[in-house]
Amino acid sequence: MHFSAFGKKGGEEVTAAVFLLDASYSMGYREGGLANFEKAKQSLRRSLEIFSEVDRLALLVYSDRIENPAAGLTNEVTLLKKTAGAAQLTSRGTNLFTGLEKAYHLLGQSIAANKAVIIFSDQARHGWFKDNEAAGSNNWGEKIANF
Repeated sequence: MHFSAFGKKGGEEVTAAVFLLDASYSMGYREGGLANFEKAKQSLRRSLEIFSEVDRLALLVYSDRIENPAAGLTNEVTLLKKTAGAAQLTSRGTNLFTGLEKAYHLLGQSIAANKAVIIFSDQARHGWFKDNEAAGSNNWGEKIANF
């Protein structure tokens, strides 16, 4: 018996999930010989395995724009793994809201009982900080935890 990412038995409730993969320049930073971008792609491909064949998924590669327009939610995990593997690092900055906006649009078209956005990013800030902004905080003034 398969259990989905949200603990429901396979077939009981469908999950719709959008994976956001940050392809901004900062993701090229190397730790332990492998770029964070490559680590994120590997983690994303492994994460796809926890969903069942009835779940609907999408992958959006983003920087400060959407790098791969997703056709929509699909249950074709092999295609999503291939898309993740082919994703390329960009020389662009990061704008998470660009990816979130598109993810929410895709999820809004689904009638799935469970919906999720799963983000693979270093959450690096780009540009100059204003004097009253603390480095390492997001637009809400909260510290971002990186995993």
